Amino acid sequence: MKRALQDHPKREAIVKENSNITKSEAEARMREWKREQEGKRNSSQRKSEQEQWLRKVVTFVNDIKHTAAEMMKGEARALREIAEPELLATLLPKLREGSAALLSLADQLEHLNNEDLEGREAA
Repeated sequence: MKRALQDHPKREAIVKENSNITKSEAEARMREWKREQEGKRNSSQRKSEQEQWLRKVVTFVNDIKHTAAEMMKGEARALREIAEPELLATLLPKLREGSAALLSLADQLEHLNNEDLEGREAA
């Protein structure tokens, strides 16, 4: 049985508590422990990916904000003079779609933040 539980951190305690444990029971406990460990790894990995994603969004938003501010200072007129009407016709809907997606994201994050604040006040 010890071989079936070889990598289990509570191997000794399991065998001590249940000296008559069968090989299939030991293997089942090992499978359950491995599933738990995989879930913890996946959760940790997801959290890391989400933190990385949020940093990218913040960087992107800051870059866009500064670029838009520069364009509003007069660069937009120069861009309009060199951009072909077909390019602008393609660009404008995409710009609006991107803006709408960012606004939707901001709304969702604001909603989550408000829920967190309300939860803290209630506690």
